[in-house]
Amino acid sequence: MTPKRVLSLLLLVGLLLAVVACAKDANEPVATTENATTAATTAATTTARTFETPAIPDPEGLSYAQMPESISVNREGHDPLYLWSNTDHIPYWDNTLPETEIPKLLPYLIEGEDRPCVIVCPGGGYKYRSEEAEGSDIAAYANTEWGMQAFVLTYRVAPADYRSSINDVLRAIRYVRYYAKDLGVDPERISVIGFSAGGHLACMAAEHFDSGKAGDAIDNVSSRPDAAILCYPVITVSESWGHEGSTTRFLGEFVNDKELAKRFSGDLGVREDMPPVFIFHSKADNTVPCRNSEDLAKAMEAAGLSCTFKLYQTGGHGCSLALTSSYDVKNWTADCKAWLKTINFIE
Repeated sequence: MTPKRVLSLLLLVGLLLAVVACAKDANEPVATTENATTAATTAATTTARTFETPAIPDPEGLSYAQMPESISVNREGHDPLYLWSNTDHIPYWDNTLPETEIPKLLPYLIEGEDRPCVIVCPGGGYKYRSEEAEGSDIAAYANTEWGMQAFVLTYRVAPADYRSSINDVLRAIRYVRYYAKDLGVDPERISVIGFSAGGHLACMAAEHFDSGKAGDAIDNVSSRPDAAILCYPVITVSESWGHEGSTTRFLGEFVNDKELAKRFSGDLGVREDMPPVFIFHSKADNTVPCRNSEDLAKAMEAAGLSCTFKLYQTGGHGCSLALTSSYDVKNWTADCKAWLKTINFIE
């Protein structure tokens, strides 16, 4: 083949390759600014998360902090775990409150990982917190007798109102779930226990949770407790058989708002996705009538929800663990332990 003929063939091959390349380009989209914007929008829509509207929306302008991904906890002691990094980020924080009111958890931790846990809400009529008899004593008992990690909650009381206390208990659940691995907790076995007014707050947690709200990384986590234990609880804040002092201090300046009172009365707020609930009360309770617990138990039963209600004949109010009591209310801890086993919370 002559050199001239070889050159002609090479030119022909080059022309064919050029035609193929043009055909391929014609079938591909042009990378315009409009297409790039659409692609970015589609990706953002796919990855963005829609959060629920929480029971108590954060005040307008509240700033959020960058929370650490993990924490170091001394299991030998009870060093406080503050629920927010500083008071600037606490919803409805009042700078006139003393530092003792800063929401926190006191941990009572035992050896082991992925343990069930209980967050303890002491009673006190939303005036104070009974931090020993209905706080640390309960946490220590949960450690030794139920094999559970435990945390005593410092939630805000009067002059702070319902917006503060509900925010505090829901944040506590989120906090423990977010740092579950560091705390030796199973994130799917987080319970709340409350006594008297603290029982009302625990009930609010069981009814007014969300799957995550906008805010910091902890806020994005579910605030639903996996079980609730209500001990001689205040349930209604809308009827005369509640507890007047608790109602007044919980609602604060909104005490005359009848619809708000109904919204935060436990017997009127049951929902189909509530966790299992254990309630006990004494028929002899002259401080918080047992009708509170009876009405909640009836409402949950009517809704087909999981509720175990123990009504003891004797015992009165404020009995705490009642371990040395001569009244039949002393059986509540054993009855509660049996219930925890039936819902597969403990072994």
